[in-house]
Order: sequence, then C-alpha cells, then structure tokens
Amino acid sequence: MEKKEIIQQLEKLKSIEPHWEFQDSSKRSILASSQSFSLLSLWRPLYMGSFAALALVIGLSIILISGGGSSAYASLDMGDIKDELEELTISIELEEIAYSESLNEAVAVALQEISNDSLRHLNTELLLTEQEKFLFEEEGNPEIDELLNTVLF
Repeated sequence: MEKKEIIQQLEKLKSIEPHWEFQDSSKRSILASSQSFSLLSLWRPLYMGSFAALALVIGLSIILISGGGSSAYASLDMGDIKDELEELTISIELEEIAYSESLNEAVAVALQEISNDSLRHLNTELLLTEQEKFLFEEEGNPEIDELLNTVLF
C-alpha cells in the first residue's frame, strides 16, 4: 500500500461509529451498575503506608541491635585498607614482572632473527633480484607528467 492509500483507509476507519442500539445499551449498563463509596477506600492507602513504615522501623531496629550497622563501616578500617593496598601492590609488581619477561623474550627472538644471515628475507641475492623487478623504464607519458606537475605544484 502506498502512503495515500493508507491515509484514505485511516480516514474511513475514523468515521466508523458504533450502532446506536449498542451505544445506548452500553451507557445504560454502565450507569446502572452500583457505585459504592465508602470511607474504607480512603483509609486503605493509610493502612498500607503505616504497614510499610512499621516494617521499615522493625527492619532497621533489628539491624542496629544485631550489630550489623558497624559492618557498614568495615571498609573504612585503616588496618583493612593497608592490607588491601599491600595485596594490590604485590599483584601489580607480579604483573610488571610477567610483562617484562615476555618483553625480554620478544626482544631476544628479534635479535636472533636479525643476527641470522641465512634467513631468506635477508639474503642479498634475493634482495637484488627483487630490486630488478621494481626498476621502471624512464620513458613515460609527457601528458600525464605535465598534468601531475600542474596538480602537485
């Protein structure tokens, strides 16, 4: 469907209304239902709020009486902080040692490859033959050279 067709379809659906008999019977059934109003419906939120407040007070008093409140400040104990810092520095030093060992191994392998003349990528004959493949003829297209000179300079 195209956009215009969709808009036309929506306009048609917008104009649809229920049958007058259904509309009338629905209004009557809604208005005929009993609508009771009691003071209990006003007090219900107060009951729920007071129950929540009571549960909160009981919970906090249990935590404070059992001594759980002091555990919240355990992370501020200076002895624990010093122990944690010592463990942290030890782990950092171990990671640095492991890194330096792996770095030393990589440097040793690189030095071995550089000092070895028998490797194919350092063979002088191979390098000379590859250099000959990249020699270009001096002849070129003067028009292209002129265009390149105008663009670059």
